[in-house]
Amino acid sequence: MKAFWKTAGLFCAVAAFLTLTAPSNHSEAEDTYYYAQMVERGGWSEMFHRHHLLYLPVARGIYRLAQRVGFEGRAMPVLIGLSIASASAVICFFSVMLRRSGAGRWWVVPLLFSYGFWRYACAAEIYAPALAAVCAAWFFSAQPERMWRCVCCSIFAVLLHLACLPAVLAIGVLFAVTKEWKRAGLFFLCTGLPVAAVYGVVQGAVGTIVFVDTGVVRSSLFAASTWVKALFAFGQNVLSGNFLFSIPSMAEWLSGLFPYQMLQEELFMGRQADAVWQVVSVVTFFSALLLLGFAVIGLIRNQRVWLCPMSVWFAGNMAMALWVEPANPEMYIFVLLPFWFLVANGWKQAGYFGTFALSALAAAMLLHNAIGGMAFVQREAGDYCRQKAAWVVEHATAEDVVLAADSHGFITYLAYWSPACTLDAKFQTSENIFQALERRSAGRVFVFSDVIEPLRPVARRNDEPVQRLKSLANQLGSRLMPVSTGEDWTIYEWVRQ
Repeated sequence: MKAFWKTAGLFCAVAAFLTLTAPSNHSEAEDTYYYAQMVERGGWSEMFHRHHLLYLPVARGIYRLAQRVGFEGRAMPVLIGLSIASASAVICFFSVMLRRSGAGRWWVVPLLFSYGFWRYACAAEIYAPALAAVCAAWFFSAQPERMWRCVCCSIFAVLLHLACLPAVLAIGVLFAVTKEWKRAGLFFLCTGLPVAAVYGVVQGAVGTIVFVDTGVVRSSLFAASTWVKALFAFGQNVLSGNFLFSIPSMAEWLSGLFPYQMLQEELFMGRQADAVWQVVSVVTFFSALLLLGFAVIGLIRNQRVWLCPMSVWFAGNMAMALWVEPANPEMYIFVLLPFWFLVANGWKQAGYFGTFALSALAAAMLLHNAIGGMAFVQREAGDYCRQKAAWVVEHATAEDVVLAADSHGFITYLAYWSPACTLDAKFQTSENIFQALERRSAGRVFVFSDVIEPLRPVARRNDEPVQRLKSLANQLGSRLMPVSTGEDWTIYEWVRQ
């Protein structure tokens, strides 16, 4: 009973911390508004994504339940609440995993203060719920009499997100390392078959969807720049680099390092930051980086029984990230748990020195990620999507059409908050767009300047989207009248004939 109350206290403390520090700017989490929109009004044929099959149906079920008990708001707060509750559960499960391995359970604190975990635990995103299911599976894996719970959590984790596969495989590897061969075989069989069956049933009944951005240019895995980008992307999950976008020379360098990434949100956020944050963030960053480098030494001093399964988890998710999108920080969030587990186990024999190292590292990470990371996404003035879309959200009606060629995050922000029909001109032919305009002939047409003059990352990508935008701009012609101007954009109204 005492252990229960300790866990409950930890859960509540983490949930309170995440709730109090949750940012108002969600531009960084690019799928947030898409998920919220699908949960509210997406058709069933749009609910089953091939990479995260059950997340949207489960999230919609939770939202409908909230409505039944009296909640009258939109889906966004519910999904953020789901992430916060899930992240709090992850911390509780992970602390038990650390204690069972012989490492200090307080090594869970660096995970909580890691920027990627902290940031996405406060967003309407999939990562925290998926990690909660994985950690529950690992929690029950140590209890042979509750093997069925481990299997059920593993099945649920993979169905929430395929990025959970390495963590689930690592459980079977742990059984094999401890020479529980029968248990390992049963685990793989009882987990793999139901997952395959659910995918088969869903595919046959309603089908699955997957998005392919044909404009994205992917660099070769053998290119040195790919590994540099991966290092930066993974590092962003541990120590935030948001402050770098407030330093003009660094912002320009990062734009060159990631030429095809839509960094408008980060660049705008950096320009709105106060100058004092630049200096303070540089000091906190290098202090935390020094302590982090010292702590990582623990990776070479690991207990053998944990080294193999955790290495499978770590390497599996690293390989997935490198193969799918090496420059995207979100892809490395699943790597944080095995990373900190291996570090913690390397320090478990260090005694008081290890306690001091942990305390110093946790304090440095909290200070830097609060000042150089979360502070940059707290202000509405630095929210690119909110500021750029403000005029359209205020003035457009359900009869109107909005054309834009910005990031996925901005397009889905517009679609979520504006009643108008929002079209991403990068993926629409001129014929389809003008057909949509004809169907809404009673409404106005608003066009963002990025349709006329493509953003730098779009212009650098594959030629097809650029040619579509040029063709559309020519057909819109001289009937574009400016109605609003912002820092980096202009909104036009297209005057119908």
